[in-house]
Amino acid sequence: MAGGAVILLLAVSLGLAILTANALTMLVGIRRCRRGKANKLDICRSSLALADALTSVQPLVVVPYNFSWSMNMMPEELDKMRLALRGSPQAYVGGISYLLGITASMNHLAYMAIERFYAVAKPFNYRWQSKKSVYVGLAMTWILSAIAIFLMTFFQEWTFDYSATLFVFFPSQNAINLERSRVDSLVPLAVLYFLPYISNSVLIVGTAVMICRRQKVGGNGLQQKHSNSQRNRLQQNNHALFSRVFVFNCIINEWDNRRN
Repeated sequence: MAGGAVILLLAVSLGLAILTANALTMLVGIRRCRRGKANKLDICRSSLALADALTSVQPLVVVPYNFSWSMNMMPEELDKMRLALRGSPQAYVGGISYLLGITASMNHLAYMAIERFYAVAKPFNYRWQSKKSVYVGLAMTWILSAIAIFLMTFFQEWTFDYSATLFVFFPSQNAINLERSRVDSLVPLAVLYFLPYISNSVLIVGTAVMICRRQKVGGNGLQQKHSNSQRNRLQQNNHALFSRVFVFNCIINEWDNRRN
């Protein structure tokens, strides 16, 4: 039971850190919105903080609750309780809240990567992008996250099980459909995790490559501009030197004529 107490302490500490950090981020965003100083990045950051805050439900609520009733049970009773909690409403509530937070966070990162790429590729158009379009994009992010969770949990391929070691609910494959193709059961996971992750990674690399190319082109342009400026300055110095020599020769010739 000492190991369970350590897990409880770590889970609660992690949950408090997640909730506190994201709550402060949302409060800063709300305050900036009320003052009319919020930009598009503040809006995206606040929505991402809300998604991250959902992941604190398991460590702050589910883990202490499951720990409270399981600490005095025998192993045989824990096994019976685990089987009873498999696919139960509380398992769905705890598991869906955790999965929704993770999925929404990954989708937010993918959306912010799209915005970053758009800002680098089309800076003038991005500057004139309205906040309404950002709200629409964030709403679509939440809707897609909810659809992905729906596809995973309500098509009888996956269910939510209980871990007596970590005191959490987690998704597992439904035992009734184990004989079905595993490829079909992996499709929701690909939608949930791999597609947003791959999109985010590709967009980050593409943005970095575009920035490097623009810096290289800009550096070459500045170097060429600097060389042209040096050439013009040299020509101006030559003209000035020629003018001084010409004036000096005229003065010498005039002085010689007066002597003669």
